[in-house]
Amino acid sequence: MDDTGTTSSRKKGKPRRFWNHREEVFLITTMKDVIASNPRWKLDNNQFRVGFYNECEKKILSAFPGTDLRASPHIDSKIKFWRKQYNTLQDMLNISGFGWDDEQKMVLVDSDDRVPDAKGMRNRPFPFYEDWLIRFGKDRATGELAEDPADAVAVMEKEDENATTEE
Repeated sequence: MDDTGTTSSRKKGKPRRFWNHREEVFLITTMKDVIASNPRWKLDNNQFRVGFYNECEKKILSAFPGTDLRASPHIDSKIKFWRKQYNTLQDMLNISGFGWDDEQKMVLVDSDDRVPDAKGMRNRPFPFYEDWLIRFGKDRATGELAEDPADAVAVMEKEDENATTEE
């Protein structure tokens, strides 16, 4: 298998870089190793500190001499792409009619008619899903614990009632 990704030209701007599987596996492993060596690289919202992509680039350059992979735009855009896929998967898995096959690492869809985006997701493995859960799991609001002002007032009133009853 080739050790370098491929490049294709686009109509506008710079050529697009395609990662091969070995490079992707190395990047996800490198992200894990860099965070393990210094947990401060990862912020509480699962974003990464400035310089994190550069740390990953250094490890990639030592593992793949002569590669054209760089922190910007390659690593940055790959992580954005992965995060977008993760978010789409999470949205789908929270809808009735979608499931997850843990053995084959793919989405189970009961009907392509339900969600137009499902056509691109069916029978397609996502081998990095568990890694994405760890890296990107808490980086977006789900609304599960959200409450509007009326709910907040009702909760406070109930707490006041409970405190009064206990006294």
